[in-house]
Amino acid sequence: MTRADKLLIAFILLIAVAGYFLVPLLSDEGLEKTNIIIKMKGQVVKTVPIEENKKSAFTLRGDKGPFTVEVDGGRVRMVESTCPDKICVKRGWISNPGETIICVPYEVIIYFDARSPVDAVTG
Repeated sequence: MTRADKLLIAFILLIAVAGYFLVPLLSDEGLEKTNIIIKMKGQVVKTVPIEENKKSAFTLRGDKGPFTVEVDGGRVRMVESTCPDKICVKRGWISNPGETIICVPYEVIIYFDARSPVDAVTG
């Protein structure tokens, strides 16, 4: 192995170790959930405030039929849908900012509206 090979391996290891520590810092983990947003065809059709000890379910109507959404505190899922593959139903519960439920036939997206508890960081 030449000196250039050793430097290349060291550089790759350095990038890998740095990535291991930097990726969690850039994730959505530190965000605070505020609302559950349900969009249909790019338009917000329902905004549900997050209340920790409250359960609710509601049915919305899309172009191809109804679908039912269940909210349980800080998590949400699509319970029932008449779409063919039911991938949105199989997705199950989501509870973290950055997670989504998507139903392609209905053009529905369910996600959390989140904000950072920190306004800015100065050095």
